[in-house]
Amino acid sequence: MKRISIFLLGLVLLVFACSDEQENSSRDALDDASSGDAISGDTGQQKEDYAFIVNAAPDYKSATYSVMKISDRSVSKDKDVIFTDAVAKSYNDLIYVVNRLGADNITVLDPKKDFALVRQFSVGAGTNPQDVAVYKDKLFVSKQLSNTIEIYSTSDYSKTGGIDISKYADADGNAEPQDLLIYKDKLYLTVLRLDKNNFYAPTDKSYLLVIDPASSKIEKEIELGATNPFAGLALDAENERIFIAETGSYGANDGRIEFYSISSGFITQQIIPESEWGGDLNRIAYAKNRIFTVISDANFNTVLKSYDLVSSKMQTVYQANGFSIAGISVFDNSELYLCDRDSKKPGLRIFSVDDLGQKTTDPIDTGLPPVSLIFFKM
Repeated sequence: MKRISIFLLGLVLLVFACSDEQENSSRDALDDASSGDAISGDTGQQKEDYAFIVNAAPDYKSATYSVMKISDRSVSKDKDVIFTDAVAKSYNDLIYVVNRLGADNITVLDPKKDFALVRQFSVGAGTNPQDVAVYKDKLFVSKQLSNTIEIYSTSDYSKTGGIDISKYADADGNAEPQDLLIYKDKLYLTVLRLDKNNFYAPTDKSYLLVIDPASSKIEKEIELGATNPFAGLALDAENERIFIAETGSYGANDGRIEFYSISSGFITQQIIPESEWGGDLNRIAYAKNRIFTVISDANFNTVLKSYDLVSSKMQTVYQANGFSIAGISVFDNSELYLCDRDSKKPGLRIFSVDDLGQKTTDPIDTGLPPVSLIFFKM
């Protein structure tokens, strides 16, 4: 199995914020802060759709978040600074910003109060939090350098318990848990099992765990057909299946996308090998029987591709200039948003899920170049 070069690993860790980045979330405003209008709180009117956008400077030495109103694509740019390696999730009208290695905390913001700070709390120095999920009054946190999925109360964010996953650790002592997904009273967790003593190369196996969030018990473990499901999970709620993007070793074409059937509890036989995608899997999204992926080819160029599950047709949707495509996310099952970190024209690009055409003539300016985004209502 081909080993990843130090150069490529550095690119992946910087652009996609996999494991070893993210700074303490600061609430100090930027000197040239928000070029957009402040977003007001609840007015009693019907809620509107917004995007919460995580940005970072080209050198990842500074980071901000921006907020876009979906209806008119107006952007409140660089509303506040955040840590340089952060991801966000939205649950119960709140925004959870996961600040990774170096900050090792969770920041909770309230959009209805112009993103006022609700709470910021540590999850343990040096533990490198990766993702969060909320189930009723429980907040679950996965941490790459901890073998416990910590559980916090959503009322006061005190620690209330944990799920031990140490049995899945590889020889370096860590299981490297990554993505969390809540669906129909089940919590799904990817376990990467990377060797930190070998440039975080994949080891012999990786897992998808199915957890009962009410009892915090692991109900099922599924050994994946390939290793390193770093590229993420995508839910197809209509057909009750989860797509698992397994990157494998970088540059080796040994990854794949597999399908976990929620109803049967098994990985299905429909598998799309990485060789068909034409490069390493970096991100995944799903809408209307299409799988969208960001891949990086042998020349370190990133490409957005679409795979039609009905026709089995693979299409290139957007070819970037260099290693510049970061996050992708689907809005309302109709539009795909792409974070383009192009050095000359960074911003958000929007594509139609139906015909794959680009709906933006030029990328939407988000202030600092975008890294990832989530959607929420307010």
